[in-house]
Amino acid sequence: MLCASLHPKSYSLKPPIVRTQEETHYPSHIGKSKLKHDSNITFKNSKEINQQQLLNLYNAVGWTNYTSDPDLLPNAITHSSFVTTAWKEDQLIGLARCLSDDAYMMYLQDILVLPSMQGKGLGEQLMQRCLDRYEHVKQRVLLTDNREQQVAFYKKMGFHNTRDLQKFHLNAFIQYKGVDLM
Repeated sequence: MLCASLHPKSYSLKPPIVRTQEETHYPSHIGKSKLKHDSNITFKNSKEINQQQLLNLYNAVGWTNYTSDPDLLPNAITHSSFVTTAWKEDQLIGLARCLSDDAYMMYLQDILVLPSMQGKGLGEQLMQRCLDRYEHVKQRVLLTDNREQQVAFYKKMGFHNTRDLQKFHLNAFIQYKGVDLM
């Protein structure tokens, strides 16, 4: 389990940031990363995404657990706390979504980029949009598999693997319906 902040301490909470649908065109020099080879990409904060576009993106990255029941994925998007997307013209090329109580914790549920668009800084931009939206939230958590490339990406984005923590001793527990994890 990777997490950015570990224990909520007494602190004064800023009021929640209320966001409406937002569309942004980023030039190639935006943020810490650069959108390589193609700066004509639009980012939107919106849950209004065509079901087929969602299925195409999730299938393209191999996340077939999400697409095996086509009606569940749009429901998951609708009930997410925050969804940000990347578009090239009318094609959905990236998505990140979060669940949050908007006070103490934010869970980054999904971050995915169309394979042909990976390596161009889109994942960083999508994650940064999530982190910016929940900048006032101390504990930011995500689960990921143990592939070296993914672990390196999340560490680069400021997350820490709980196995590596020295100041805090944390355990992560998971229950996965219908799957024997042991």
